[in-house]
Amino acid sequence: MRIAIIGASGGTGIQVVERATARGHDVTAVVRTPAKLDRLTSAPIEIAQADVTDRASLVFALRGCDAVVFSVGPESARQPTSLRELGIRNTIEAAREAGVPRILAVSASGITTAGDDPFTRLVLKPIVQRVLREPFRDLRAAEDVLTASDADWTIVRPPRLTDKPRTGHYRSRAVKNVTGGLSIARGDLADAVVDLLEDPQSIRSIVSVAS
Repeated sequence: MRIAIIGASGGTGIQVVERATARGHDVTAVVRTPAKLDRLTSAPIEIAQADVTDRASLVFALRGCDAVVFSVGPESARQPTSLRELGIRNTIEAAREAGVPRILAVSASGITTAGDDPFTRLVLKPIVQRVLREPFRDLRAAEDVLTASDADWTIVRPPRLTDKPRTGHYRSRAVKNVTGGLSIARGDLADAVVDLLEDPQSIRSIVSVAS
């Protein structure tokens, strides 16, 4: 496939670039600042400059692609934001115009307690959800927009992301969170993203992953 990765210069995005190219896929890295990406990877990729708040720039970047990965981080952990809700809406419209049917969005397992063990559900998650109230609200809204669309969508929900070395292993669970899964290395999340893109059974599915 040719995969467009929106947010390719972010901590997760750059790992998806590396894993997708290692698996033989062609990659279009969609970033606001191309020079930043040049310093992060030597992978053989195309770079397209675009902004998720600018639908027209996304249409240009997505043409010729088979799938899109939406991996955009929050603007702030404390301030109200709708960046990802707006970004996914623009991505859906741009993908439709560019003829790209497949969209995978990286969300977060923190937005739900379904599947969590009692300690996580009753002690940890209330604290995390209170601290990250605004980013999680934005993610829930983005998920609602995507799941209501006619795209061939997949949502992947990781827990806390770490910069530990990739292990090549991860656990996954449909709809509910991975019980006891409190973190995942970004490299392992990237493996999960590419695995899901390659699996047609994951279309219109929400999948949680964890180490």
